[in-house]
Amino acid sequence: MKKRRAATIAGGPIDKRSKRAAADRAAADIWTSGDDAQLLPALELLQRRREPYGEVIAGIVTDILARFSPPSGKPIVEIGAGIGQLRSWMSGPHRAATIHTDPALPALQALRSANPHARAMAASALALPFANGACGAVLALCVFDAIAEADQPAVARELARVLPPGGRFIHFLDMATLLDAPFRKLAAAGMVPLPNVFSDPGDEEWPLDIYLVKREWLAGLLDFAVRTGHPLAAAFGPFFAAFLKAPPAFDVRVATDLFKALASDGARRQALATLLGSASRLAAQWGHPPVELVAFHSGRYLASVLQTTFANDGAFDVRMCELRTHLIRTTVPASDSSPLYRSLCLGHQRVMERLPARMLTSPPPEETPAASVTPQTLTARTNMTEAGVLIFVAERK
Repeated sequence: MKKRRAATIAGGPIDKRSKRAAADRAAADIWTSGDDAQLLPALELLQRRREPYGEVIAGIVTDILARFSPPSGKPIVEIGAGIGQLRSWMSGPHRAATIHTDPALPALQALRSANPHARAMAASALALPFANGACGAVLALCVFDAIAEADQPAVARELARVLPPGGRFIHFLDMATLLDAPFRKLAAAGMVPLPNVFSDPGDEEWPLDIYLVKREWLAGLLDFAVRTGHPLAAAFGPFFAAFLKAPPAFDVRVATDLFKALASDGARRQALATLLGSASRLAAQWGHPPVELVAFHSGRYLASVLQTTFANDGAFDVRMCELRTHLIRTTVPASDSSPLYRSLCLGHQRVMERLPARMLTSPPPEETPAASVTPQTLTARTNMTEAGVLIFVAERK
């Protein structure tokens, strides 16, 4: 987390073309709750959302698996395979060597139906059905944050058991993370999360999806709003009330659901930016202290969890933990009227008819928008598609 200097909130711009839908978080919520009736629709929704980025993400996956190629003669195992999204991005030889596991039978049935030659079995990451050192590599896509925080060290130990020295655990994250665990820790630290309604989350290398404010500061601002009749308290009272409760009264599920609903509603996000800014400015005139915004990147939080868990296990060396990006260009069909730019990075999506001020990758100099001018238009008849994926690789000692 990076602290920003004290400043009175001024409602910043919101990129209306950005789509921070909560579908990815909802799917993982269902995965952890064991609600089989909702699991497949949620995973299929995620699959549709990823579809425009399939080729570019497959390029990242193929590159990483080639760089950290598993030893021959031992199977590759995927944990939390779902309906086979990661399999669809793998090369033929890696698909042929992979055994897919998941604790949810409906997901495995869907995977087998779509991939008749795939090897798949029901198994939890806490108890994999393989002998000690029997697996060349273990793969996962958007899985580790869906594992209960208390179980994460045990999963690391189980992966260490099935991997031989030199075997690798490779975790890919292309969607937004679950927020339950960090929200519990933030509540204990007296911090309240707000959706980033002040800037475009894509303006930074890691999507800046959350800002934090001190609970004490927010409580004082709401008290001021109630006393003066400012509409902030009436419009967002239920949302703030959930986060103003300190543990043990804090209910993480209620708070998380409210946060996801607000984050995915463009009109309410705009209203929050406007009302929070006006209330903050008015309160400052009466002596209420200015806010200190603290930037919080949920993707970076998961990266830190992965690094800490596998470093503390003692059986692994962390080989990579970074955001990898890829760009592809395609020709616009003559029937289309205009080119398109789109990107997906840890759940933050942009779909635009112009290049953004900041791209995920570094385009050639002639295509790089100058920092002080409006972003360039796209080259005629050329679409650009980008993706950003968190790659974590730990190697068995």
